[in-house]
Amino acid sequence: MKCTKCNAEIREGAKFCTSCGEPVAANQENAQAGTPVTETAGDAQEAGEPVAEEKAAEAVQEVETPVAEERTAENGQEAETPAAEENAVEIATAAETPVEASGSGAADVEEGQAEMPGAAEAEPKAGAEQMVPETGEAIADMEQLAQETGEAAAGAGYAAPETGGPVPDMEQTGSEAGGPAAGMGQPVPEMNGPVPGAPHYAPGVPQPGATPGTVKEGKKFGKAIIGVIAAVVVVVIAAFAALRLMEKDPKDVVIAAFENVHPKDQVYPTEELFGTSEMMKSLQTTSSEGGMTLKLSDSSEPFITQFAGSGLKMSAQNNLETKETAVNLGLLLNDMEYLNLDAYYGGEKVIIAVPEISSKAFTLDLSKDLAQQFKDSPVFGELIKQQGIDADGLALYIEELKAQTENKEDQPFNLDELLNRYKEGCKAQDNFKAALTVTKGEKQKFTMDGKEVSCKGYNTVISKDSMVDFLEDSSEFFLQDETLREDFLNQLETTVRLSELMGQSMGESLSAKELRDQTFAEAEKSAKEMIKYLDRTLDDVDMVVYVDKKGRLAALDGTTMLHIEDTDVDVKFHLELKGGSYLTQNMSGTIEMEGDGDVVTLEVQRSGKYDKKNLTDELSLSMDTGDDTFGFSYAAAYTVDDGAYDVSAKLSSNGSRILGLSAEGAVDELEKGKSFHMDIDKLKLTIEDSGYITFKGEYYLRPLEDEIKVPKGDPMDILGADLTEWIEVIQEFQAFSPF
Repeated sequence: MKCTKCNAEIREGAKFCTSCGEPVAANQENAQAGTPVTETAGDAQEAGEPVAEEKAAEAVQEVETPVAEERTAENGQEAETPAAEENAVEIATAAETPVEASGSGAADVEEGQAEMPGAAEAEPKAGAEQMVPETGEAIADMEQLAQETGEAAAGAGYAAPETGGPVPDMEQTGSEAGGPAAGMGQPVPEMNGPVPGAPHYAPGVPQPGATPGTVKEGKKFGKAIIGVIAAVVVVVIAAFAALRLMEKDPKDVVIAAFENVHPKDQVYPTEELFGTSEMMKSLQTTSSEGGMTLKLSDSSEPFITQFAGSGLKMSAQNNLETKETAVNLGLLLNDMEYLNLDAYYGGEKVIIAVPEISSKAFTLDLSKDLAQQFKDSPVFGELIKQQGIDADGLALYIEELKAQTENKEDQPFNLDELLNRYKEGCKAQDNFKAALTVTKGEKQKFTMDGKEVSCKGYNTVISKDSMVDFLEDSSEFFLQDETLREDFLNQLETTVRLSELMGQSMGESLSAKELRDQTFAEAEKSAKEMIKYLDRTLDDVDMVVYVDKKGRLAALDGTTMLHIEDTDVDVKFHLELKGGSYLTQNMSGTIEMEGDGDVVTLEVQRSGKYDKKNLTDELSLSMDTGDDTFGFSYAAAYTVDDGAYDVSAKLSSNGSRILGLSAEGAVDELEKGKSFHMDIDKLKLTIEDSGYITFKGEYYLRPLEDEIKVPKGDPMDILGADLTEWIEVIQEFQAFSPF
């Protein structure tokens, strides 16, 4: 079929002429009537006919129709509000001036287009325009009046499902009633697809950058896109810069990794199972008792085997409330108690008894004037005079020992306090850290906690000078620490005083202070000599430190050199911490030293597991000199359910055992952090590969259950007894026979 307006060929099924845009329905009606087609807005403009003006008038009239009034009523506004008037004027303007197509060929959003689905149905658009798919030209007068009814086509302004643009001529004419076709308001099947050259938008979704009620021009949209892109770029750059600023310094990462190999908050399996640290603390704050028994059970030597059932037992009780302490040491013979030594302190009295030998309970009263007791003693008074012992000095010495024993809070040589003073007062560690050189290296994968993980590498250099400075600063601190020097002086004074009391002399009549200064001077000299030797021997250490995502030390590879006399020894070392319940539960490491053609290799392997039911731990150390091999191994296993344990350790040389020790049994009583009882079913000491001796017994630690008993016997004042009483005691000891 040919267009009756431009005589162009129209393809079958098309709704518009692709050349002039004339609707096919109009062509068909005009062809049947033999009349010319209604002129388009473009033709009317060329002929000078006021088509656009007529269309504008119709649009204004349509705005004032009851449909507009109904819509205004729904929004809570009057039909004749200024907003409605302004909208009518804008629509009229749009009808007079065709909307230009954008550079992409898409029709821009019409002013007043509804944002919500169904808005087009509530208010049909007048003068809506659409692009001709092939030409991209605007089609004027897209809204066609029904020839018989004069009603506006209901489909003008509906969006095509795939394109989001208006569907032209959705109203199909030709019904016998002269009204809208049966499919009015529904998408035209032939147009149910994207319009060539037009952007694809979902139905009812406004075009990007478009504001409802406005026409978005292509140039403004392009400028908006450029602004958005620029903003995104700025945000990305800012985020990258922030991440760089937040990223830790490589040196801090490496230092933290080493410092947290044994973190303070780490709970180890033994602590979780037994509460060992809590139990040790309770000994200082709670009354307690503990003991151990070991008896011979078997031996590779027949002579020793005949004493099976013989052994030792020991126990101790401590009552913090009454300030009483008791100790028992016993000798067993063929499963019988053969000999006991009982010692007791309480009420400022010391009482000692050996009931199997003597009927006496030897007593020393510390509440009385001890010096005077020494002087008045019938036996010891004369004895100390003959030996030249100062009774007053001896009494003072005993009083000082007593005070030191009772004052548990202020003990000399407190290692924890010494280390705290070192960390706070010595700059050796800070200077050493500052001297480290750390840069980023290559990533590498390692096995940690049973999984393969990617770890960051850090190239680290420890200079020889920094190591020497660290040793010098540290040794200087310990040698000059006033508290350490004072503790050492007090210890020397106690020793010197005891020697003087016993009539002996230490050194060339030097005082305790002089002895201390002399001792520290010699220690300082030895430290300087050692540091000088290390200064000649050591070299820079180059290593790569690998850290996982959690900041834990995963592995390290390093090299250095040792200058030993005239030989340079190349040193290579490797360490992997494979984790588990804690970082060092599984690990491996090697050190290889090569010089003058000789190679010495040190190796460490450790493996363990804890799954709440079983705890295992194995450790092996070995040294291979090329000619000889030496090793140490340790293995332990514990079952939580029944408390069974098996522990072994051995020293070996060239594959042969030198010394071995093993134990097996069960923890049959356990209250975490408070008490436990352990049966020792077998404790075996092996010498080389053939000789052995085995024991059995028990070990326990628990809160104090019974009152501490004072040793039985006839009281005998050690210092007040005369010579006759002492002779009787000597005779009792002589009468006792061990066999």
